[in-house]
Amino acid sequence: MPIARSSYQWERAFARSPAMERVNGRLHWVFGFEEHRMRDL
Repeated sequence: MPIARSSYQWERAFARSPAMERVNGRLHWVFGFEEHRMRDL
């Protein structure tokens, strides 16, 4: 069920999204998920 953009719940979720992007970016960097090369396997 989608969240209405005018709701308090949406505001909280939107405020947390940059933090989650930082966490995801860090995990991608730590585990090397950002390298999408198929050569040199």
